[in-house]
Amino acid sequence: MFASSTLSTLPLFFLLLLLPITNATIDETCKAASASHYLVDYDICTTSLQANPNSETANPKDLALIGAQLCLNNATSTVTKTNDMIKNGNFSLRAKEILKKCANEVFNDEIYWLSDAIDWLKKGSYTDALDDIGEVRAMAYDCDDLFDEKGEYDPLKEEQVDMDDLSNLALFLVDRLRG
Repeated sequence: MFASSTLSTLPLFFLLLLLPITNATIDETCKAASASHYLVDYDICTTSLQANPNSETANPKDLALIGAQLCLNNATSTVTKTNDMIKNGNFSLRAKEILKKCANEVFNDEIYWLSDAIDWLKKGSYTDALDDIGEVRAMAYDCDDLFDEKGEYDPLKEEQVDMDDLSNLALFLVDRLRG
């Protein structure tokens, strides 16, 4: 009798251990993220996650998906902005060439990697998702580097800083799924 009652309470014990992770609020999540080695700014974390109304009640996997989607939204809007700048902006020919390269090579690659990461997250393959988001994080300032190499002003600096911040947040959210 004792052995069976101990075994029946064992799964409940493990569920109680997971409860703080599963019901983590945005505040708790962002405090943990800002204390992590991912260098996530607490205010950026809370503002970004609060932008999605599902964040407050999301489980850790859903928060990771929200984080990856925030990155994807940033990359997609940056491509749109870049293409508009190429078409309508008052930039030198050299700057427009750099903008084209940024749109076609950097930001479209980010979209590819982030779409792939979201697919991996949905399948529960967290290491693969982490690798893909890591690729995006590594290329966050590639466009800025192209402008610097040519001695041109980078009109997309803010978007790249945002991608750096958002990808660090997404990396934290996915990494904690791996246990």
